[in-house]
Amino acid sequence: MKRSTFASEKETYKHLVMKSFYLNLVRNLYLLLPIVSVVALTACLEDNLPDDDSTDALFYTLNVTASEGGTATVELAEYRAGEDVVVTTVPGDGYYFNEWLENGTSVSADPVYRFQMSEHNVTLHATFAEIPHESSNNYRVAVGANYTLLLDENGNLSAFGFNESGQLGDGTTENRLTPVSILPQTQFTHVFCAGSSSYAIDREGNLYAWGNNENGRLGDGSTTDRYVPTQIMSGTRFTLVSPGGERTFTDISAKGTHSLAVDSDGIVVCYPLWYSRMATPMQSFLHAHASQLSGKTLALICTSASSGISQTVADARRLCPNSIIPEALWIRASAIGNAHEEIAQWLTEIGINK
Repeated sequence: MKRSTFASEKETYKHLVMKSFYLNLVRNLYLLLPIVSVVALTACLEDNLPDDDSTDALFYTLNVTASEGGTATVELAEYRAGEDVVVTTVPGDGYYFNEWLENGTSVSADPVYRFQMSEHNVTLHATFAEIPHESSNNYRVAVGANYTLLLDENGNLSAFGFNESGQLGDGTTENRLTPVSILPQTQFTHVFCAGSSSYAIDREGNLYAWGNNENGRLGDGSTTDRYVPTQIMSGTRFTLVSPGGERTFTDISAKGTHSLAVDSDGIVVCYPLWYSRMATPMQSFLHAHASQLSGKTLALICTSASSGISQTVADARRLCPNSIIPEALWIRASAIGNAHEEIAQWLTEIGINK
């Protein structure tokens, strides 16, 4: 009888313990439920919910066409807004690239047009023009580093050879085995090569430069290589307007380390600093042409990383004692890319840009 009572009490106790365990389990799960819900909701918000802003997912169509005389290409047919886009042209034989049009409006004259995609579909049309048939067998030849510029008696410019820095001026960096026409709508009178940099003067006296622009040797206020002839000192350049007005370039010269732009009254001389002195090739040039430079203004522009340029001015005055040499312009190497305004102001101050 006692054993039976004991067994019954044991079962009752076991039942009570299990009941207490399950009650505690349910209570703990109930307490944890809000925390689990918050964690799950946070995970959904961070990782799993779709992005309501569908702007980034929108693609816009880019349609590229070309007129007779060439082709136009683009890598993709659709782009997201803000994506970088590059479209290119290839003129056919006897034609040259003219401009890119969007809805009839000119947007670029660069054969390689770079822009960011708009938030709408875009249609671009490349236009080409026929190269004038007038030509000549008489050429002026300018030879650079593995490339050649040809200027015929009618002022038409062409180029062939090595083109790594765009020194041919055809808007590409593709080497050319035969002459290609350069800026055929412009007639030139002078062309020069300096290493892999090219220079030319047109019939109105405007100065152009293109190709390698290391150390700012093209004179456009940057160190960016130019793949097409780029007008130098736009807005303050020497152009033939009227007698007694703005200036006309009559000659230019260039070497691997320096450049010259000559007008009827003087020259703008650009050179680097060599061991606190004027670069030796420039000293040689001034010494050889001192008599021709007599009475003319020598406007000196020197590039240097740190040292002063006063000794280079002394060199010029020693080599050309009968020339007018105003205060020189010192352009620090770190400021070459933003020197355009500084050069323009300086030319005005010394009376070159009247």
